[in-house]
Amino acid sequence: MGKEYTIPEFPDSVVDEAFVAYLIGHTISSNYVPFIKEFTTLNDEIISECLNINVKTYRSYRDKTVELKPIQQEHTLAMLSVLKHGVKVFGSKEKLTEWLEKPNYFFDNLPPFQFLKTISGIQFLDHKLCSIESGDTI
Repeated sequence: MGKEYTIPEFPDSVVDEAFVAYLIGHTISSNYVPFIKEFTTLNDEIISECLNINVKTYRSYRDKTVELKPIQQEHTLAMLSVLKHGVKVFGSKEKLTEWLEKPNYFFDNLPPFQFLKTISGIQFLDHKLCSIESGDTI
C-alpha cells in the first residue's frame, strides 16, 4: 500500500507567475510525486524516465518522504502542473495519456511525453496545450 495524501492545490500552468510563487512558497517533497498518477495513466517506467530517476526510486516515493533537490522540486511541480492543465484541456487523464503517448507531427513525430523530461520541454507542452484550448489542432 502506500501513504494516503490529500492532493495539494497547485498551479495548472508553468508559464505564469503563480507557478514561480508556488515554488518559492512551498517545499516540494517526494510526497508530490505520486500525484502524477492523478493526472495520467502513463506507466511507472515512463514517469520515472521523465523525472530522471529510476523506477525503484519513483515507487519508493509512495512509501516515504524524501527531501528533493531544488531542480527535482521544480521538475516535479512543473510536470504536475502541465499534466493538470492537460486533463483540463482533454477532459480526462485517459485522453491526455493517449495524446501524450501517440507520435505527433507537431512534436517532430515524437510522442509528447518525451518533452516531460526537461523544464523547457514542459513549458513547450504547456504552450501547446494553450494553443489547443484556443482551438488549434495539435
